[in-house]
Amino acid sequence: MSVTGITANTPNRLIFNAGAVYKNYGGGTQQVLGATRGGARFVVEEDMREVEIDGVRGPIKGLRRPTRIVARLEVTFLEVTQELIEKLIRTTTRTTDTIGAVDYHKYTPDQDVVDADYWQNVALVADSQTDGEPYVVKLLYPLSDAGWNINTADNDEGTIDVSFTAHFSAATATTVPYEVYIPQSAS
Repeated sequence: MSVTGITANTPNRLIFNAGAVYKNYGGGTQQVLGATRGGARFVVEEDMREVEIDGVRGPIKGLRRPTRIVARLEVTFLEVTQELIEKLIRTTTRTTDTIGAVDYHKYTPDQDVVDADYWQNVALVADSQTDGEPYVVKLLYPLSDAGWNINTADNDEGTIDVSFTAHFSAATATTVPYEVYIPQSAS
């Protein structure tokens, strides 16, 4: 006997390819952040508190609650764009400078985090087999707050590793700051 989990709907429930990372997805200022390598990784970490009761030997259904929820999107970008660099270093000033005969945009990092450092959202949009309807994972009020790095190597392209973290809004502090969209045709 062969055991498998495949069903007639399996082809409609698969995510294909690496997808693309957008800023402000679904809004008037939506744009792709740049070419990536190695796909992306969406991570949700939850710390759960178990209500302990004397005489009970283990977890009780209904007596667990999340105490911390952190959602991240980890991406390796191949493309170095002005907008990405400005968000990564939280710039407050951009000037021009010349080194040798080359004119540059010079970015000066700011040590403080201000409201302008957060985007409306960052989304991973990935292909499905259901008539081009994508799967979407959206982080709300993302900030690159885990650091970032530029990697270079001989005979290879340089990359930038970035981790975006979703943030709760003070105005809606009980709303978890990430959303997952699955095409209805994948049901």
